[in-house]
Parts: sequence; structure tokens; C-alpha cells
Amino acid sequence: MLKDISSAFVLANQTQGHNEGASAGLSSSKSRRVLVVDDNDDAAQSTAELLRLLGHEVFVANQGSTALAERARCQPDVVLLDISLPDMDGYEVARQMRTATDQQALVLVAMTGWGGEQDKQLADAAGFDLHWVKPVSLDKLQQISVLPPRST
Repeated sequence: MLKDISSAFVLANQTQGHNEGASAGLSSSKSRRVLVVDDNDDAAQSTAELLRLLGHEVFVANQGSTALAERARCQPDVVLLDISLPDMDGYEVARQMRTATDQQALVLVAMTGWGGEQDKQLADAAGFDLHWVKPVSLDKLQQISVLPPRST
């Protein structure tokens, strides 16, 4: 992911002189509200910064309980959710987010270091729409702008 982050910052800096603002060169076609949930604050902030460079509005949480509060407050379109969190696992956070009737179209993406078949099945059973294994590439993050809302 560090290579992808470095490449994004280099591209942003190169385009800054030619465009208005650093995100102009990376800007996605459709801006989304994205909640990044990861107990590793460096990873969360790096991912958030890349998403901002891509033109998204980004919020960050480092615990499951904080993620639930942020989901209610910021009403994201997409949640990138780590599975290993200190206060409750990402599966439980996903299940609780899925029970909220005010945001059924929310796209939940498991963003985790766990990539086995059983991990994917657990993510699916908890209500995740996608399962991305860390480190997540810049190409994957760019897909956020074209993810369709979850059909209810």
C-alpha cells in the first residue's frame, strides 16, 4: 500500500501545478461519503488521505462503537471496515450497521488482512458486500466511485 500511497501523492503533486488543488488529477467521477474504520490509525489516515485525493468526503473511526456512532452521524455511502477491532469485531459492526433502517443502501467493504475462504464466508454472512485483502491497491480504492448502492 505504501507504493500506492507514494504514487498517489506524486501524481497529486504533479497535477497540482496544472490544476486547481491537489485532488484534481486523481478526482473520481462520483464523489462518495466514505467511513474508514481501522484500529491502526496510520493505516486509517493513509487510506482516508488517498480517498480525499480521489475526491471523496472521508470520515475515520478506530473502534467498532465509534464506527457505529459515525455511521449514524455522517451517513456514509460506503464503509471500509477492518475486521480486527479492539472493542468489537468488524463482523458485529457490520451486522449492527445492516439493522439500521435509515441506510439500507450502504455498501460495506471488509478491508482486512484475513483473506481465506472462511473469512470471506464470514464477511458475507455478516452482511458485507465486498471483501478486500490488505494492502488494498489504489485501483481498488478508485472503484469506490463506481460501486452501486446495495439493492434493498
